[in-house]
Amino acid sequence: MLGLPLFSSLRPRPSLNTSSRPSANGVRLRLMRLSEAAEKLQRQASADVRFGKENEARELLIQKRKVMQALDKSKGRIELCDKLLAKLNEAIAVKKTTDWPCCLTSRRRSARCV
Repeated sequence: MLGLPLFSSLRPRPSLNTSSRPSANGVRLRLMRLSEAAEKLQRQASADVRFGKENEARELLIQKRKVMQALDKSKGRIELCDKLLAKLNEAIAVKKTTDWPCCLTSRRRSARCV
């Protein structure tokens, strides 16, 4: 993981609607902060090893592991929310298409079709 930054894979998701965008952006910022913290801990641990501070390096790597676990949990939550959002959008689309013909079959417009 010493190559590209961890947060380079974070990209905006076009599937998000406007009401969930601020929340998603907040989560994305959290992911970026966590990935930056993990990289910083890795760099500090490497420097400590070079200076012979193995115990401090070990502590930093333990902290990094905890940060990476939090990062994985956050990514899992985002993926779950994306799946739920896709299903919700699909259900809304199905609901709209099944309710629409009611205006064609009755003489009056129902309140549902407005």
